[in-house]
Amino acid sequence: MITRPTFIALIDAIQRQREQDEAIEGHINALMPDSGGGIFITPLREELVDLLEAELGSQSDWISWWLWDAPKAGKNLESSVVHHEDGRRTVIRDAGELYDFIRTATPTPSDSTTSY
Repeated sequence: MITRPTFIALIDAIQRQREQDEAIEGHINALMPDSGGGIFITPLREELVDLLEAELGSQSDWISWWLWDAPKAGKNLESSVVHHEDGRRTVIRDAGELYDFIRTATPTPSDSTTSY
C-alpha cells in the first residue's frame, strides 16, 4: 500500500504538472489562434493518476474526482464536499485528507454530490 507522504507528494506533483500543462496549452493556442484551441496533457500525468487509482483499489475514483471534478482540488471548499447518504458531510481540503478519506470511505463518487 502506498504511504500517506508518498501519496501527498505524488498528488502535489500531478497538480504542479497540471499547471505546467495549462501554461503550455496557452502558449500553443497563442501560436495557433485559429486552431480552435486544444488541450495539452502530459501523458505521464494521466499514467500517475491511473497507477494511484490502481494501487488504492475500489475507492480510487475519488482521486480523479478530487483532481478533475472538484474545482481547484480543495482550494474551493464548497465544491470539495462529499455529501453522505446519512446527511454527514466530509470536506476534503488537501491531499492528506483525500488519502485519509479514501482509506476509510465506503461510498463511490457517483454516490455523492459535489455541489450545493
